[in-house]
Amino acid sequence: METKRIVTTIVLLQVLIDIITSETALCLNSKNAVYECCQDYKNISGNCEACIGSWGRDCGNDCSYGYYGHGCRKRCKCGYRQICDPKNGCVADNQAIDRAECKNNKNAVYECCQDYKNISGNCEACIGSWGRDCGNDCSYGYYGHGCRKRCKCGYRQICDPKNGCVADNRK
Repeated sequence: METKRIVTTIVLLQVLIDIITSETALCLNSKNAVYECCQDYKNISGNCEACIGSWGRDCGNDCSYGYYGHGCRKRCKCGYRQICDPKNGCVADNQAIDRAECKNNKNAVYECCQDYKNISGNCEACIGSWGRDCGNDCSYGYYGHGCRKRCKCGYRQICDPKNGCVADNRK
């Protein structure tokens, strides 16, 4: 009986340690024994800042559509006339943060934001795709700029990633 209690205590202690360290901004790099920003944090002027609307080492990856917040760990459950904003979660369709040009924190250069692509020096919206440089196709059921709109198609219609619900001409 005592052994079972010890094992349970050890398991609970390990779970608690994992929970505490998963939100830590500073991690020890075991290769060179130097502290650096952890996964889902980036170094800004010597401080480890949380990746909000992105994830990974130095916040190098944008949230997939439907996810938001620190490290893209939260899932949107948006209602009617709402879209999932990668930084704030569900917002009214007209309140989403939507700029064509963003400042790159690594080199302070302006470049096209998420859901835009550089075409001949202009940032053009990703229609039917999402992500940096429009590199990801919309999942079925989503369409438009950054795949932010959800299709609600009727009978004999399909969801086109660029235009939304269109007639299903397949036989």
